[in-house]
Amino acid sequence: MELFDMLRKDHENVKKLFGQFDAMKDEPEKKKKELEKLYGEIRKELQMHMEGEEKFFYPAVRNAEQTHEDVLESIEEHHVVKLLLRELDRIQVSEKWVAKLSVMKENVLHHISEEEEELFEKAQEILGDRAKEIGRQISSMKH
Repeated sequence: MELFDMLRKDHENVKKLFGQFDAMKDEPEKKKKELEKLYGEIRKELQMHMEGEEKFFYPAVRNAEQTHEDVLESIEEHHVVKLLLRELDRIQVSEKWVAKLSVMKENVLHHISEEEEELFEKAQEILGDRAKEIGRQISSMKH
C-alpha cells in the first residue's frame, strides 16, 4: 500500500476507535471491561503508527526545509501521546481516566488534521517514488 494511503487508513482506524470510546465514555463504571479492551486496541494502533512514522517517515522528510518544522512538531505531539498512554496505563477506568483519554483523543485528532492537511502534501513532493519504499518498510514493521 502507498505510504500516504496507509497513514490515512491508520488515521481512520484510530478515529473509528475514538468514536467507539465516545459512545461508551459516559458510563465508565458500567462499561469498564469494554473500555479497557477498547483502550488496548487504541493503544496498539497508536503505538504501531507512531513507531512507523518515527522510524521511517519522519527521518525521510525531517531535514527538508519545507517539512522540518512540521516534523519537529509531530514528534513532540507523539511524545505527549506517549506520556498520556503511560499515565492511562497506571490508573483504573474512572471519570479521571475518561477525561485523560478524552484529552489524548483531542491531541491525536489535531495531530491527524495537521498531518493530512499540511505535512502529507509537502512530504509527497519531497519523497516522490521513495514514498512507496517507506510504505513497504512501515508495512513490514507492522507485520
